[in-house]
Amino acid sequence: MATFGLAHGAWHGGWCWGLLVDELVRRGHVCVAPDLPFDDPGSTWDTIAEVMTDALAGADDPVLVGHSLGALAIPLVALRRPAKLLVYLCPATPVATPVVGSPPSFQEGYKAYLSAVQVDELGRDSWKSGDAVRNMYRHLEPALAEWAAAQLRPDAEHGVYPLGGPPSLPSLYIYATDDEIFTPESRRWAARHVFGLEPVELPGGHFPMLEAPSALAGLLDASLEAEPRRV
Repeated sequence: MATFGLAHGAWHGGWCWGLLVDELVRRGHVCVAPDLPFDDPGSTWDTIAEVMTDALAGADDPVLVGHSLGALAIPLVALRRPAKLLVYLCPATPVATPVVGSPPSFQEGYKAYLSAVQVDELGRDSWKSGDAVRNMYRHLEPALAEWAAAQLRPDAEHGVYPLGGPPSLPSLYIYATDDEIFTPESRRWAARHVFGLEPVELPGGHFPMLEAPSALAGLLDASLEAEPRRV
């Protein structure tokens, strides 16, 4: 049995992990999936990490899973407390990370993604429900996509990311073959050149916890015994 600490990405909340939690619990695991304050204009990366760390109080060596922007939160948590494994799921990449060479473009989906968001009176990015269904949730069943779009929150700025790159801790990097935001080429490049990991491919879009929770749970379950695949 393991404890999984699940860090959601921008616009989302702990609710987005519900289907995956069901699958992991069936496999005998415990899950912690707090709402992180990505919507709070006063939040910083430190306060985001503190919320996640506090939610995991009492858990022994959890597996930290960070999706998209949440992938930047889990290293900060792992530097505050012991963790068994860091899982970067369809992750954003720390922009301050120094790298050698020219990465492939990740902009194809990203530009279309950002063109659909709105800016509210507090300067936060937000989604109209229909735009979210069309842009973020193209791989989901319509009813699930509409339900998810109705849960979305705004996303605020959180200041400069405090790490120059991912820490050298046991880690797994998972990317999606049909990610709506990041190109597969850019994710493979980032895995090898920024994270120093051989990436694991998962079919489907940017939200495997909603689209394919059983497959993702099986991969996470298997990762507990597997050796991290370093480049």
